[in-house]
Amino acid sequence: MEVKRAKILCIDDEEGMREMLSFVLESEGYEVKTADTGENGLMTLEEERFDMVITDMKMPGIDGVEVVKRLKQLDLTIQVIVITGYATLETAIGVLRYGAADYLKKPVNNEDLIISIENVLQKKELEETVSLYDASQIILSKIKLEDLSIVIVESLIKILKADDVSLMLVNEENRLFVAHSYGLNGDIKKDKRLAMGERIIERGPQEKEPVILSGKANEYPLFKGIEEIDDITSAIVCPLYIKNNIIGMLNVNRTTMKEPFNLNDLRKMSIICSQISLAIENAKLYREVEEKVQKLEDAQKQLVHSEKMAAIGQLAAGVAHEINNPIGFINSNLGTLGEYTDDIKKLLLKYEELSKSSEPQHCSTAAPQHLDNIASLIKETEDIKEEIDICFILDDLEKVIMESKDGAERVKKIVMDLKDFSHPDDSELKSANINHGLESTLNIVWNELKYKVTVIKEFGDIPDINCYPHQLNQVFMNILVNGAHAIEEKGEIKISTYQDGDNIIIKISDTGKGIPEEDIPHLFDPFFTTKEVGKGTGLGLSIAYSIIDKHNGHIHVDSTVGKGSTFTIMIPANL
Repeated sequence: MEVKRAKILCIDDEEGMREMLSFVLESEGYEVKTADTGENGLMTLEEERFDMVITDMKMPGIDGVEVVKRLKQLDLTIQVIVITGYATLETAIGVLRYGAADYLKKPVNNEDLIISIENVLQKKELEETVSLYDASQIILSKIKLEDLSIVIVESLIKILKADDVSLMLVNEENRLFVAHSYGLNGDIKKDKRLAMGERIIERGPQEKEPVILSGKANEYPLFKGIEEIDDITSAIVCPLYIKNNIIGMLNVNRTTMKEPFNLNDLRKMSIICSQISLAIENAKLYREVEEKVQKLEDAQKQLVHSEKMAAIGQLAAGVAHEINNPIGFINSNLGTLGEYTDDIKKLLLKYEELSKSSEPQHCSTAAPQHLDNIASLIKETEDIKEEIDICFILDDLEKVIMESKDGAERVKKIVMDLKDFSHPDDSELKSANINHGLESTLNIVWNELKYKVTVIKEFGDIPDINCYPHQLNQVFMNILVNGAHAIEEKGEIKISTYQDGDNIIIKISDTGKGIPEEDIPHLFDPFFTTKEVGKGTGLGLSIAYSIIDKHNGHIHVDSTVGKGSTFTIMIPANL
């Protein structure tokens, strides 16, 4: 700000003092207005904007102290010098406490007055520079476009004392849209501000710098035909450019304050707009990075799910066998139940015939002959009971039904575990129990283990934890299947769980052939595998590592060739 062009309001009830201040200050190049009372001075300040106020202390009505207090309520940035004929230390402390920048004693020495004004205005310039720097730092600290848009508008409202501000950005169709605004109630006003921005953009690079519009905006030829912008008494419009490419537009307006924007406001706007353009570009780059990261995460999820489904595919024959066994004996039992049903039906029909023969209407006549008939039916019934061995049937029925129910429950559990295991990964943490997850996974891979592996379970009393249970089950499956493949004939897999402080520990050990020492550093590398071609993707342990890392955990391998391997997994109990 050029100090000599500052605008100063002088408030004093003495006409001679007002005339003297006006003469001295105008001769120094300042723009001066005067007011004869504190009330009139405050009214003037509500209508116009000043860089400084010089006020008398003792005045009728509102005195100098009250003027200072009310001025600071209107505008914290305005600088005030108090002139008093009753200067004491107490007076000085009082006016400074309420926000005055300086005080002078009457009669005022002109040289002292000019020095005081210049010092105070230089202080104001420094404060404005600091304010611009702080605003720039806040703007540049925002990396999300939504947050940045809000901060930009709020900063400009404060710095330029505007009634409405709109930040417009260029979309993918090269059209402006309102990213954020203040003081624009209703879509109609926003549309009119957009129309102003589009007119500025149409003029191209010649309008790169911010410009001031003083007076009614619709009086400018550029904005002819745009209705309902006659509420704007002064405006600053600033296109936002990055490397000669327009990225948006800022429109800052005053609608209630009569004082128009000045060159100092334009300077501030020019300084902060360069920071705003850079911040918007950074925010857009951040959004692009976020989108790319999201795509990578989606690809990672798809890879994890694909590997999971590939593992299920490899286990499909075993799972089918595990289902076929109970289905087979359930089917056989149903055949047996059919035979038993026929035999019991045959016996029941004979009992029904005997029951009818014993009814009273059949017993009233030809008693001897009827008794012989009943005796014959009784013998036939007993022969059938002996023939079908009803005692064996009744005893075996209970076993057949119980066996079938167990088989159906086994199938149900396998299907439920398979369905749960193959479910797409959830994006949200869930409370789950590690022991239950291990049991479910064992059920899925059981056919890979049961013919050559003895499974030893030492599950500790561990709490439920927040985790991604489907993903952890995939880790367990990969390690269990690898352990089974490492055992060539007969062996053991031991699974133990326990809590160690704030962590849950899972150990899975096998008595397989072990892993060569030179291969251990590469176990978790993508596509690394020690299996024969076609028998492994090389992604199982790599994905297991990434899943454990996602849980802020660790996975460690100890192995001795010829003796076996132990995988130790540590997961925080509170993720």
